[in-house]
Amino acid sequence: MQKSILSFIGFLLFLIGFLAICLNLIGGQLTYLMWMKDSLGAQASIIIQFLMIVFGIILVILAQTNFGREESKGDA
Repeated sequence: MQKSILSFIGFLLFLIGFLAICLNLIGGQLTYLMWMKDSLGAQASIIIQFLMIVFGIILVILAQTNFGREESKGDA
């Protein structure tokens, strides 16, 4: 259950960050992220959006990784 929640949160972070950057390129904005550009400035807003993408990918990778003992399917 926890893996699916972390994967969902990571996917949402990635999707929102990617969509915000794409909209920035064509002059649009997501209304719930306008506070970043207004209070922090355009450069800080872009940096935060890139960090959202990176952390989203990291969360999905970590959620899908099996940290338990993996059985070796080899010659051993």
